[in-house]
Amino acid sequence: MRSNTRRTPLTVRPFAGPMSAIWCVKTKSFSIFSAVYLFLVVGSPIFGQSLLTQAFLSGGGGVNVITNSLNLSIGYSTNGGRDLTELLFRNVWVQTPNVGQVYTLGPGDDPADFALFTQVLTDGAVSYLGYGAIVGPSGGSRSGITEANFFSYLPPGNNGIDLAGFNISCYSLVFTSLKFDSPGSNPGMSGIWTDYSYSATFSVFGEPAPEPASLSLFCVVLGVLLAIRRCHQAMSRSLRASPDRG
Repeated sequence: MRSNTRRTPLTVRPFAGPMSAIWCVKTKSFSIFSAVYLFLVVGSPIFGQSLLTQAFLSGGGGVNVITNSLNLSIGYSTNGGRDLTELLFRNVWVQTPNVGQVYTLGPGDDPADFALFTQVLTDGAVSYLGYGAIVGPSGGSRSGITEANFFSYLPPGNNGIDLAGFNISCYSLVFTSLKFDSPGSNPGMSGIWTDYSYSATFSVFGEPAPEPASLSLFCVVLGVLLAIRRCHQAMSRSLRASPDRG
């Protein structure tokens, strides 16, 4: 005769603190794997990509040409000098309809330049960043800016210098304003002139570098979940083996 004892499904409830993102998972077969997945992808800041910092860029001027496009690239200079080495977004040319469009650059888009800029940004030493605008045959640039001054802030856990201790996943650039005026101020009275101005936001995305303590925490959580599952399986076997009562 079949037992009328009702089996209670395994329930993994939320943990306090950093494990608060592990929600109740009532599926028997996938309870452990679902909880681990949530820990890795959602619950742990170590594995989640996030905005680390931003720089707000702006500039303007005039060039003796009629034009309506601009290139803004990001780079670094040595010893605080003006010898800007442009690395990121060198091939991105924008016009006024492109204001608000987000341009992203990851390690697979421009591997050599991405790696070089990231190395400068995360080497733990004072480096100098800058940006340059190209409009027609000329333009303007700003360089020799330390990382702490280039960015509007450094993320929590920083060393006060740069982004050492963080893994960079990608960079983004978005123009918040872009204006061209031809012939504009027309200083030579030739009619061949363009005044321009721009503002843009440069953002850095990534994650803190994994620490041994975080990996140890994951192992502890996995062990607890496995123990819970074994306990549930043992209880289920005991209930099936018990003779009917009543």
